[in-house]
Amino acid sequence: MSVLLVRPSKQIGSAVIGLLTSQGDTVRVIDADASLAARWKELGAYVAVGSEADADLVERAAQDVRTIVLFEDAQTSIGAVLEGAEMAGVERLVVCAPKPADHVLTRMRASQMDHVVLKVGSGLWGRARRVSGTAAAIDAADDLGGHPRLELDLEDATDRRSLGLQR
Repeated sequence: MSVLLVRPSKQIGSAVIGLLTSQGDTVRVIDADASLAARWKELGAYVAVGSEADADLVERAAQDVRTIVLFEDAQTSIGAVLEGAEMAGVERLVVCAPKPADHVLTRMRASQMDHVVLKVGSGLWGRARRVSGTAAAIDAADDLGGHPRLELDLEDATDRRSLGLQR
């Protein structure tokens, strides 16, 4: 399976790329930061250097991708990401942020795309567990069957269990 990460933070991006590539998944990343782009390549990801606000770049990077994961710093580009995803035939969008922006939630709810919103808090886990837990939640959201339209709080045990996560 192929996943496109849009502007992940260094820690979460590293954890997600490590987890997914260890399972044989192909990981792609859009990032305008050249030093982070080099890091993602070192970890085995394919990188498109540029802005996620460019729907054409998103479309090209998302060819043959099943899921796009949009991180906190890329939320302002939700329109271009949705447009590029649609042009590329992407099935699912996962948003991963401490507080997903209202305009992002509105756009996702109005779209026809399957989606999972992962609200990642800071209180439940220590930093290392939060990073690995977030990576596991992204992997689980990508692997969900059917056509999910979910908004989950990873600090909530019931929401974590809905993804098949124990803690």
